[in-house]
Parts: sequence; C-alpha cells; structure tokens
Amino acid sequence: MSRENRMLVMFVVGMVVLFTVFRIQFPNLGRVDELRPAERTPLLRVRGEPELLERLEKASRSYELEFGVRILLGGGDMQSPEVTGAHLWVGWEGAVDPRSEPLVHRFSVPKKMQSPGPEDFPTIVIGILESDLTYQQGAARFARYLLAEDRGFPLIHPEVSAGGRLDAWQAEPEPSLVVPDRLYPVFRDSLEAFEALEGIRFRLVVGNCALVAWKMGEQERVDGLLVDPTSCPLPAIGKGWRIQERLPLRLSLLSSMLESEETKPAELVLVRGTRSSILEMTADSGLADWRGRLEEGRFIEVNRMRDVQRKIANEPGNRGLILSPPAMEWTAGLRRDPVDSLSKRPGVQLVVSDSSLHPHLLARLGKWLAGDRGHLTPLSNAAP
Repeated sequence: MSRENRMLVMFVVGMVVLFTVFRIQFPNLGRVDELRPAERTPLLRVRGEPELLERLEKASRSYELEFGVRILLGGGDMQSPEVTGAHLWVGWEGAVDPRSEPLVHRFSVPKKMQSPGPEDFPTIVIGILESDLTYQQGAARFARYLLAEDRGFPLIHPEVSAGGRLDAWQAEPEPSLVVPDRLYPVFRDSLEAFEALEGIRFRLVVGNCALVAWKMGEQERVDGLLVDPTSCPLPAIGKGWRIQERLPLRLSLLSSMLESEETKPAELVLVRGTRSSILEMTADSGLADWRGRLEEGRFIEVNRMRDVQRKIANEPGNRGLILSPPAMEWTAGLRRDPVDSLSKRPGVQLVVSDSSLHPHLLARLGKWLAGDRGHLTPLSNAAP
C-alpha cells in the first residue's frame, strides 16, 4: 500500500474514532427531539455573580454544544437595570430580595448538597425571570442542566460531589406523583403550571385514601405523594420517605367587588370534588347559610378554580367557597374573605421517596406549591 493510501486510511479511521467519541460524549446532539429547545429558545440571557462567571461559562458552552442553544452570559449587580433583559440569574443567597425582582420561580441548591470547599461558597440561588413562556421554559430547562449532577453541577461546584442527592440529567423527566382525589382539584392548576414552566410531565396517580396508603408501600416505584393527614389518615411516614414540604391550605369565601343589579338569589359556586372537604373545614366557621346549601346540594360545580373566579366575576352576586394552595393566581376584582377554620389543621404534606431519581425536581415543586411565586399576583383587597 502506498504512503498516500496509508495516510488516507489513517485519516478515515481517525475521523471515525473522533466521531464515535464525540457521539458518546454528546449523545443527544443532532437528534430531532433535542432540536426543539433550540427552536423554541435559540437564545438565553443569563446573569451571574462575578465570582461564578468562569464556572457558568463552562456549563453554558457545554449546554450550547449539546443542544444548540446560544447562551449570552453577563455579570454584575443583580439589582442593576441590565437584569431586565435576562431570562435567568444565578447568584448567592441574600444577594437579591426575591420580591424586588419580577421572578416566576426562585429556588436554591440545598446547603447539604454543597461543601464549603476552599472558597467557602454560600448557598447558590437560581431565579427564572418573567418573560415569554417559551423563554421561561428554556430558562427552567437550563437551570435543570446547571443542577444536574452529571452535567452542570460538577462544572459549577468542582470541589464537591453531589453524591446522588441531585438529579441526573433527563431531557424530559417524568416523575411519578400520587395525589388523593380530594386534593387533586385543589392542586390541579398549580401542578399543570409547574409542568408548563419546567417542560416536564408528571405520571399522576389520582385515587382514594386506600390507594394512597397502598402506594406508600411501593416506595421504590413512587417518587412523591401529596397527603392530607386530616381528611385522609395514613400510616406514619416511615423509613424510605421524608417530608419535603408542608403546604398550608386556604379556605376563602369569594365575591365580586361590583354590586349586582340583578335581584335573583346568589348562587354558591365551588370546584367539583371539593364539597366533602369544605364541609369538614367549615364545621365551626359560622357559615351556617352556606353550609346549609352544601348539605342540601344547592350549589353549582365547575371543573377548575379559575372557573369559579370567572363565574363570580361575570355574574356579580354569586359567591364561591374555594380551597386553594398559597401559590394560586387570582382574578382581579374579587374579594376574598378568609374562613378561619384551618388554624388547627396540620396541612398537606409533599412526601418524597428516598429512592426517587428526581429529588431536586420535587424539592422545586414543593417550593412552587408552598407559594414561592405568590408575590407575582399582589392583591390589595385580599386577606392573607
């Protein structure tokens, strides 16, 4: 074989080896389903604390190479006007008052997942800023990448290993979540909003208390559960489970702030499936008239909480009894009178399996449901 042919063969073999190594390192590059993030959000603006920029630069370039999304990275004071153009910021705990920024979601890397290291890093905080929904989804996806223990986290925090306490990277994670049928109407909208923001989908299992208790025995096959110890007594949280978040519920009487010109009697509106729970919670509330309507079946049921608000806003004079999580968004022009019957209730608990592959994703869900974004919808007429 001539020298030229040997060189040609070596070149071809070298290219094959290089291509193989490249595909192993970046298995998703070029796949049709992985082009979607780039098509939706081809450009993301990310701001970080100056001390983090070098580390964020490495993670950003890795993300660009793997998914074809361009990252514009900048530093500086998070309270500067320049942040208004950003979709995501990464900083230190306490660097920014979360209520001073138009945040959609704010969360941190838990302290136990970090090591002081040689630089004594404080807690890292990530915030997704208000923007078009597609950019919010792109920012949330990049945030998941930054916190993946096999992708961005080793680049941001080379001093320490997450040790399996952070999530491994998945382009489209599908954690399983078990919800009692009595709680599903209450959390349905918040769960769907979280799915839309994070670009994920829960494998939801909705059933009665017996089903939830049975699923607690399948700890290795379930990522998380929502449980209500008051209305759905269950076995004590035992080995293999931990309480991630406690979620206080709010019961309110809704009415329109506009005077109704109609003379027909007011209708009582509530979300389908919540009657039994509301009856339990209003036992000592003094709402005798409205409880009588519930007991006699004189009420209107709708499918979602926003449908309750819409019906009251469009038909002044009606009233609504609504059970809601803290992070719920409200229609402007509604009056909310709290029902003081929940003070002795332990509240709903988000319980996470120790075997879950999505511990940090479920931690973010807990913060979301607990009202992390409640400041986005301030109401001057609303009681806390």
